[in-house]
Amino acid sequence: TEISREYEKITNSGEGMWLSHVESRPLNKPFFMWFAALDAHRAWGENQFSGTHDPDSVEPPFYLVDAENTRKDMAQYYDEIHRFDFAISEVVKELREQNALDNTFIIVMADNGRPFPHSKTRVNDRGMKTPFIIHWPKGVNPEITSSLVSVIDIAPTILELAGCDIPESVQGKSFSSLLEDPDAKFRNYVFAEHNWHDYEAHERMVRNEKYMYIRNARPLLPQMGPADAVESPSMKDLKEQMAKGKLTEIQADVFVTPRPYEELYNCEEDPLQLLNIAAVPENQDALVEMREILNTWMDETGDNVPDDITKSWFLYEPGYIQTMYIDKRGEMPGKANNATKINNPGPF
Repeated sequence: TEISREYEKITNSGEGMWLSHVESRPLNKPFFMWFAALDAHRAWGENQFSGTHDPDSVEPPFYLVDAENTRKDMAQYYDEIHRFDFAISEVVKELREQNALDNTFIIVMADNGRPFPHSKTRVNDRGMKTPFIIHWPKGVNPEITSSLVSVIDIAPTILELAGCDIPESVQGKSFSSLLEDPDAKFRNYVFAEHNWHDYEAHERMVRNEKYMYIRNARPLLPQMGPADAVESPSMKDLKEQMAKGKLTEIQADVFVTPRPYEELYNCEEDPLQLLNIAAVPENQDALVEMREILNTWMDETGDNVPDDITKSWFLYEPGYIQTMYIDKRGEMPGKANNATKINNPGPF
């Protein structure tokens, strides 16, 4: 279509190539395509959807400040999501015209939380629980599942549906059972890690249906997010309100140091992970259990905490200001244990 062709010319986020690849595929062969986008990623890029969202109508989440800079920041973020959605719709439209949509397994997902303070690089839900949408009219029950799934489960699921053997090196398991029965139980545990991302960090997380446990090996460092979030207009509003002493406890969390070495959350009673109950005596059994599960996962996958991990490349104020450590890499976690050669998936 005319708008599609124009879109391919002006996009600066990668999606402009999606449609042409789908259009030019051999129609008589199976296909696998992985499309990546910079949307929504800072810095926000101009596109035909810029201005779609009115900053005055945007309501920032509770952990950010409801102020002009933040509302404008989020409106531009939503504009980029709109562009991303449009690109997906163009692919879907073309697959429908090719009579291939009903038999095409589509996954739409993100790789981390949104690039705002409190989100990206955090190992709680705001940083790790990302959109995950599957479309396959021929084989998916269109319901919402609350079962735990990890990104390492995507590859074996696709391989199984394609009738391929699953190599021993694949650490995840196929979640194909959830496609027909969204209420089926799948994983007992999911794991996450936060290593260097602009700033020095070493965090590990394990979650089951009820509890989330986080261990922070660098508790003396703040949790302000990556450098682009630190430099963002939303962070500017947080800093301005902090100087006035007007931040709520959760808004101020990004500035808190030292941080807890261990955190435990009851996700059934506290789905937003706001109350750390690790020190509450009644929760010690759960704390010990989750701690041991995480230790098992680290041991079986070859993970460790090196003394000399990568230092911060940027200052926390105001963001993209280089430190003396710029471009200097420390020891990767797991290197001492040759972790990249270990295929053990850890507890399931």
